[in-house]
Amino acid sequence: MEIRIGLPCVYEQLCFWSGVGIAVLFISIIAAIIISVWRDKIKQQKKRELRKKQRQKRRQKSS
Repeated sequence: MEIRIGLPCVYEQLCFWSGVGIAVLFISIIAAIIISVWRDKIKQQKKRELRKKQRQKRRQKSS
């Protein structure tokens, strides 16, 4: 007796490839989120450094 979890599948190959497709889609969504967060972090760091340089220039002018 075989125990199956999930929906019964008429076409084994179709179910297999649709499962692979869903897994690839899920992984690519997670990768896209990670990449966008990483790029945003780098962008924020560059903005922070630019503001820091501008503050230093203002301090030197006022001195």
